[in-house]
Amino acid sequence: MKKVFCMVVLVLALCGTAWGAATPVSTPAELAAISNDLTADYVLVNDIDLTAYLAAGGPGGTWGTDGWLPIGESSAGKQFTGSFDGDGHVITGLWIDRPASDDVGLFGNIAGDATIKNLGVEIAAGKKVIGQNNVGGLVGMQNNSTIEYCYVTGDVSAANNYAGGLVGMQYCSGGGSVVIGYRYATGDVSATTNGAGGLVGYLYSNTAGNSSTIEYCYATGDVSAGNDYAGGLVGWQHYGGSGSSMIENCYAAGNVSATGECAGGLVGMQQSGSDTECTIENCYATGDVEADNYAGGLAGAQTANGAGSSSVIEYCYAAGDVESTTNYAGGLVGQQSSSAGGSSAIEYCFAFGDVTSPGAAAYALVGDQTVVGTNTIAGSYRYENVKVNGAVVPASDPESAPDKKHGGVKTGRELLTKTTYTGNNWIFDPVTGPWFWDDLNFPKLNMGAEKFPFPFIVWVVTFDLNGGTYSGNVELVQAIPEGGDAEAPEEENLSKKGFAFIGWDSEKYLGVTGDVTITAQWEEDGGGKRKHRRGGCDGFGYGYGYGFGFLALAVLALRKQFGMRN
Repeated sequence: MKKVFCMVVLVLALCGTAWGAATPVSTPAELAAISNDLTADYVLVNDIDLTAYLAAGGPGGTWGTDGWLPIGESSAGKQFTGSFDGDGHVITGLWIDRPASDDVGLFGNIAGDATIKNLGVEIAAGKKVIGQNNVGGLVGMQNNSTIEYCYVTGDVSAANNYAGGLVGMQYCSGGGSVVIGYRYATGDVSATTNGAGGLVGYLYSNTAGNSSTIEYCYATGDVSAGNDYAGGLVGWQHYGGSGSSMIENCYAAGNVSATGECAGGLVGMQQSGSDTECTIENCYATGDVEADNYAGGLAGAQTANGAGSSSVIEYCYAAGDVESTTNYAGGLVGQQSSSAGGSSAIEYCFAFGDVTSPGAAAYALVGDQTVVGTNTIAGSYRYENVKVNGAVVPASDPESAPDKKHGGVKTGRELLTKTTYTGNNWIFDPVTGPWFWDDLNFPKLNMGAEKFPFPFIVWVVTFDLNGGTYSGNVELVQAIPEGGDAEAPEEENLSKKGFAFIGWDSEKYLGVTGDVTITAQWEEDGGGKRKHRRGGCDGFGYGYGYGFGFLALAVLALRKQFGMRN
């Protein structure tokens, strides 16, 4: 089989399907032989199945129960520094069981100007990729290199630290840069000690001039750490030494847990050091989160340590329920902190899940703020029915405001409305994004099978004009949270030649409990005057703009998608 993605097709159309004089790879043996020349360029010319190669008695069976021997290792001169173009092909049947080895993956250690792209890796059914430290389905340790247009399916586990669905540890040094783009992982990830991420376990740098980017990526598997730092996408984003780290246009959908501290739906911990900026932008997480301390729907903890340090989370949302079994839980971030001279900021974000913590500091948006450096919240909101420790937060709570720990308040109807987000400086574009909006009525990144994120049932209310016309701005088909009110088209903008509007056949558009069609009622207009019996403008009065993009397709989509109702 050959899997080609739309993004890969674009790259191949522009650049060709092979790299110049790259060495072709067509068999498991040729793939393994890359270890004999770690500086060359390679191109995969067909799919490869490793099942027979790694089986007992097979050529790779000499490795015994250890499974695949990773390409490249950490010793000087033994890292992979060449290039590997998968050309849209897939390597299947991979498994590794080396719990005493570091830098474990299809590629163990890549460095320098190494590039891996256009490749799919599918871990064998019933098997895993297992190592000790720095364990990933594709790469164990990535140092100053590029990975793009790749994916991994299957489970990954570290017997000690740093496991990621694609990359165990991403390390940037010596003024270099690391890029991960246009890729995904779908398996479950676990680390016995610290640092588990659905995509990357540990993103780290401590030298000046470095930069790292993770963009247009997603992960869908569940993630767990036996101690600290578990994130649906990245376990630990940790940058110091005068550089920058960016996670943008990404999402995570798995549930996340840490037995110790710092679990987040997207990132376990975001930590910047002196003269360093760490940013999470245009991202979201939908999984439930649990930790002993510092649990957040998007990030377990956000901190800026050192003069000139900056940690920023902006234009993001979190939808999962959050629980801290001891202290510090927030619907978006478990704890926000900074040291003297540092700053942490949360801007234009939303949180929808319930929050629970039996100890100190549980809030709908940010569980705790430590006041040493500069910590700010701006333009951020919660869903109106969010519960904190079992009780809905009243709008009168002193921490209920867009710049406070509970955030401001948005109704379910508002969350289903695009203008709620564009009015909060989010950018939507049907071609370039980063955010997209369609008939399913929630902010999307247009990658993978994105699911309806809101914690409420949605019903579709259709206003049937029964042969009439409407010249106003109210949508004739509306998505309404259960129990909410639809907005009826205004009487004065309804017309039918020779007839007068006398009302709607039902008021079931108020307090909606199911899909419903409301039909306009007309009677012959002898006197030429409009009459009114019931219905009309009884809704709660804000429109979406006139248009029919949300008609029959929306009804079908909302019924079929996301399990919004039984």
